[in-house]
Amino acid sequence: MRNNICIKCHSRKIVKVGKESRYNNALYLNAFKNAIATKYICCDCGYFEEYYENEKDREAIYKTYSE
Repeated sequence: MRNNICIKCHSRKIVKVGKESRYNNALYLNAFKNAIATKYICCDCGYFEEYYENEKDREAIYKTYSE
């Protein structure tokens, strides 16, 4: 979906919602840090994908949740 085409219905009505949205789904890492996902949402069928695009966030997710 990052190429602006829905993989489910092939629509081009894709929106990107990132950390600028106050209604994001932050992943808790510790008391002071959350990782923010960027979402790609198809406005025709409702399919969505989430990506943690920040490399440091992905490293912190691995350290926090791989144990």
